[in-house]
Amino acid sequence: MRFECGNIKHTIEIYDGWFKTPNTAFNSDSKVRKLEKQLHTEILATLMPDLKKKIFKIAGVDFAFKDFTVTFKGTTSFDYAPATISGQVDHFIVRDSSGTTQKLEVISGQISPQPLPFKVGSKKYVLETFEWKRLGRLYDVYFVVHD
Repeated sequence: MRFECGNIKHTIEIYDGWFKTPNTAFNSDSKVRKLEKQLHTEILATLMPDLKKKIFKIAGVDFAFKDFTVTFKGTTSFDYAPATISGQVDHFIVRDSSGTTQKLEVISGQISPQPLPFKVGSKKYVLETFEWKRLGRLYDVYFVVHD
């Protein structure tokens, strides 16, 4: 994998989920290897999104699924002081193959963000941003789309 930030480019080699260190060795610590494998799985799910996989919430990136695209547009915060109502809204755009778009907003605050059902054509899907029983905690880093 090649990462770029500004003018700096850095290549990280990954073999079967193991990250090659700068001295061309691999980490031998089992805890580190477990984390590396998890990160590798999450990077692949983000680069090749699919239903029922954790995807990093990266603003402005179009995540292409089979029949539609999901774009995380970012998060806005709200605070209705002096009342104690505050929270945030995650903004998503879903675009089907014909170009039709729908805005999805997941609100969190006094209660946890709830699963948000949506439809693309006649198919029903659910956007999860807090927790999903199959993959555990998602909030505030990931989202999952499932049917």
